[in-house]
Amino acid sequence: MKSTYSALFVVLGLAISACGPRAEQKGTSKYTLVWSDEFDYEGAPNADKWHFQTEPITDEGWANNELQHYTSRLDNALVNEGTLKIIAKREAYTYEGLSKDFTSARLNAKFDFTYGKVEVRAKLPAAAGTWPAIWTLGSNIDEK
Repeated sequence: MKSTYSALFVVLGLAISACGPRAEQKGTSKYTLVWSDEFDYEGAPNADKWHFQTEPITDEGWANNELQHYTSRLDNALVNEGTLKIIAKREAYTYEGLSKDFTSARLNAKFDFTYGKVEVRAKLPAAAGTWPAIWTLGSNIDEK
């Protein structure tokens, strides 16, 4: 029987607050919440809020020559019990003629803003061989 190893990435919530009207009451936030995903649903990540990046990783430098394929399958990314779970799996997987021994998911939020504050609550693995990351990128990147 083949062993399956997986790392579980859990994002507990993501909220982006853009600068807005200042709160007048003492002790209240200076920001107005303009985008969030509290993951209060079950199944695939909300397609109106999230983009799966599934471009194959080749030897030409894209994605740091990582050893996995990123997929949009529920096996690699799903929402349940109030969290987004990104699951890395050891499995043979071929995509667009290129075979890899691991799969995972890579998601980008569909939100653009100029000024503001980003807050993320996340639980990340610390196991050897994992390299979890939460990035903020400009909206002018070439996203396929």
